[in-house]
This record gives sequence, structure tokens and C-alpha cells, in this order.
Amino acid sequence: MRAFVFLGPSLPVEEARGILDAVYLPPVAQGDVLRVLARRPDVIGFVDGYFDKVPSVWHKEILLALSRGVRVLGASSMGALRAAELADFGMEGVGTIYEWFRSGRLEDDDEVAIVHGPAEEGYVELSDAMVNVRDVCAASAAGGAVPAAVARPAGRAREGAPLPRPPVARDPRPRPPGRDRSEGPRGVRGLPGRLRRAAQAPRPHRPRGASAQGARHPFD
Repeated sequence: MRAFVFLGPSLPVEEARGILDAVYLPPVAQGDVLRVLARRPDVIGFVDGYFDKVPSVWHKEILLALSRGVRVLGASSMGALRAAELADFGMEGVGTIYEWFRSGRLEDDDEVAIVHGPAEEGYVELSDAMVNVRDVCAASAAGGAVPAAVARPAGRAREGAPLPRPPVARDPRPRPPGRDRSEGPRGVRGLPGRLRRAAQAPRPHRPRGASAQGARHPFD
């Protein structure tokens, strides 16, 4: 299986390589899928992708990959967003963020958008995605650090803030044993494994009339 995964700040590439044998590429931008198709992939996985100042991956690039029988999966950030938008055409979503977009619980691109540094600096995060802000507020309320009546408005207050949003304060206490970012809504540490399992599993059944492998799409 020739797998290509677009990955950036969601997970260090070294960790991802230990879970899934794939070609790891920087966050996806417009035109990148067309270049990958020239390498004859079996599977393309989307995790991170560019928004705002760099043109985002085009929906029709993904449709072209699907029309050629490539299995396309998305999770976490740009991948979850595009998977929710193109689920009816055969793109497969993985994880909580995908489910939230697909159900309509999340609607805005900036729910998963962050500002980050370049690859040579490890894509250091310079802002927080709204999903993480909501998660911190919910966890703070659940743990009794702040009243729920304070946490909910605090999360909503960040919604209108322009990017980059400064990172929210982190809990300075050590994490309990076994707790890592996989418990947050982005579930980043489990992503390559879930992409691997999803890629190896049979294609999900689609209702009659829905697009699937070999479906024809207009590219005018």
C-alpha cells in the first residue's frame, strides 16, 4: 500500500512514522493532491492543511483522486473539514472533529485553524484552534477549576477574536500518567493508527446513488 499523509503541527512526523509506514508531506495546499497523484498512491490521508494566506486544497483535486480509485481519508484539522464536506462523494472521515463537522456541531473553518511556525521549527503552534479552546474550558469546568457559568462564556468570547488567537493558559500541573493529547478533541496521537486501520478496512457501504470508487465527477 502506497500511502501519502499530509501532516503538520497536529503530530510530530517521527511519532507518525512509528505507527504508519507512509510518505509524510507538509500541510496540504492547493495543487498538492495533483502532484501526489503523479506518484500513483493507493491512499491519501489529510490531517493538516493551509488556510488563509496560502490557497487551501481544492475540493476538485480530491474528487479527481476519488475518481481514479484512490482511497482518501481525513482527520483532525483540514482533513476533518474536507472529509465532512466530501463525505457524500466518497471521502472518509476519521475521529471526533470529523464527526462534529459532519453532524453540524461545528461549522466554521476557524474551529480547526491555527497559526504555526515553519517545518524547520517543528510547526510550533502560535495560536489555538477553537476546538482546543472549547476543550480547555470544558475540562476546567468539569475539574472544578472554574465554574461552568464562567467557562462557557469564556469559550464563546474567543469565537470572534481574529487569528492569531494567543494560546489559552495551560494547566501547570503535571498530567496524570497515561494522559496525553489523544484525550482532547483532536485526538492527534491516535490519528496515524486510525488512518491505517481505516485504510486497511473494507470500504464502507454507500447508499445507492452515492459516489464511490470509480465515480465520475465533472472537472470543468
